[in-house]
Amino acid sequence: MATPDGFPIDIDKLPADPGRLCLVHRKVQPVLASEEYDAIEEWTVTIVAPQLPGRTTGGEIGMMTLYRLRGDNPSDCAPPSAAEGDDHWLAQLSLFLFDWDGSLRARFADMVSSAEGDVLAVHNVCLAPEWQGTGVEAALLAEAIWALADGCCAVVTDAYTNECPDHPPTADSRWSPVPSTILDGVWRGIGFRRLPPSSLYLLDTAHDEPRILRKRARADLAALSRAYSA
Repeated sequence: MATPDGFPIDIDKLPADPGRLCLVHRKVQPVLASEEYDAIEEWTVTIVAPQLPGRTTGGEIGMMTLYRLRGDNPSDCAPPSAAEGDDHWLAQLSLFLFDWDGSLRARFADMVSSAEGDVLAVHNVCLAPEWQGTGVEAALLAEAIWALADGCCAVVTDAYTNECPDHPPTADSRWSPVPSTILDGVWRGIGFRRLPPSSLYLLDTAHDEPRILRKRARADLAALSRAYSA
């Protein structure tokens, strides 16, 4: 059998009902926030599977790290300044997206429908090996993203975001990074487009297609859940 996304999967080998997976969004922010916290919010999204009576499976099965880059913030700190000294990927991405005054760079502003708002960046996606390639990734990512995308003009990620060696959440994760060979189809399936010649993907939040594809990802996950429960 194949999942609705086209990935081959033996339903009987799924560890749990995929329709009961949950996401837990968590952000740590000091009460006396520094300029860095004002300009760049770091969110950890934990993926949780149901814990069933009499079974050992369940609990946390993966995580994602997302950053919300704010050009307009209480400290007037531009994201490139806030990202200095952080991991290489985030620092380079901030420089690509924002100028030093906190405004979007013209080359990026021309790629999106509106230059007003924040930019959300997906940095890593880690998932227990038994869940990888089962077809759940699209719904997990779409829901994690749209829960944080309100007020953002765009969402970006990278083809090799899981291969960033100096990113502590990725390096320290107890779950395996989802391979780029899987994620490439997932990004496109939830409304991202590749920005050649770079390795970046872009989702324009003003477009209708990503919202339609989010609903499709939900429907596909529901179909996978029904097949599991049948």
